Amino acid sequence: MSKKWLPILLILLLALALRLAFLADIPPGLTHDEANHGREAMGILDGIFLFYFPLNYGSEPLYSYTAAAFMRLLGEGIVALRLVNVVFGVLAIWTAWLWSKRAFDKRIALTAAALTAVSFWPLASSREALRAGMLPFFMMAAVWFFWEIVAADFTDFSRYKKAGVVVGFSVSIALTLHIYLAARVAWLLFPLFLVYLFLWHRSAFRRAWRPVLAGLGLGWLLAAPMFLYVRAHPYVLTRLDMLDGPLQALRSGQIVPVLQNASGALLAFVWPGYGDQFLAYNIPGRPVFEAVTAVFFLAGIIISLFRWKRPSYAFVLLWFGVGIVPSLITGATANTTRNLAAL
Repeated sequence: MSKKWLPILLILLLALALRLAFLADIPPGLTHDEANHGREAMGILDGIFLFYFPLNYGSEPLYSYTAAAFMRLLGEGIVALRLVNVVFGVLAIWTAWLWSKRAFDKRIALTAAALTAVSFWPLASSREALRAGMLPFFMMAAVWFFWEIVAADFTDFSRYKKAGVVVGFSVSIALTLHIYLAARVAWLLFPLFLVYLFLWHRSAFRRAWRPVLAGLGLGWLLAAPMFLYVRAHPYVLTRLDMLDGPLQALRSGQIVPVLQNASGALLAFVWPGYGDQFLAYNIPGRPVFEAVTAVFFLAGIIISLFRWKRPSYAFVLLWFGVGIVPSLITGATANTTRNLAAL
């Protein structure tokens, strides 16, 4: 084995160990969301196959079907249920390392992988049986394929490799839509970046816009059966009616609720006391970043703003902005799950 692989392998092993240790006991017990995913998975094993599950106020299906497969292999129980996000959490770190190495450099890629391996937010989301925990990997996969399309050497790919990259991009988009509600906003990252390329990097735009739009179109086509099912059975999705209060207020001319939610959601990243108050997902009030990593986070935002004309930096700014839109609307509560597309 080449020594160049050793650092990332050690990071991935550390990430796996931290996510596997005492998995059945920490966090203690099952939250209502975890228990419902367990019920859905066991129902699948009993032959109940749905496009969309009515539990959890409406639940996209991919997590529960994957959990059912794990239970088939390992037996029904909390370990099999939670192991899904352990696997996809570690895979997300690996995929993020691959993309960061291509978009930035090896040092940044290893630093990002190491921080993701040990930081509280990604670690906690990988130890809970919540469908949002699968989102970072599939979002990261979509980003990786997208970057292959945008890259300067895409035109040198063979016809089959180009087709494979576009199909990989579209399948990744479709799978995110089968995981969690926030993905219905997250996909906008890609057309927004096309707009950026059109304005500032016209040659990259001309190279990328057709395959990107083709991939997005195919991705939505693959997700269409689920959305048609939801349209025919609206009772399975009550979550939107529970979360759109601020938007309803905005439509009636009341901007204050949205501004309050947005400010709280932003402070939840760095300011103690403003973090997610929901005990099931977070230590109540704990911000996403503690003091030291908050400084690095803010420094990264500032550096990216100064370097916004470089595509990689503009992309991460757009990614963060689009990824946190759900919590900007709904506030800091449960932002640890709603923001996972930005992880």
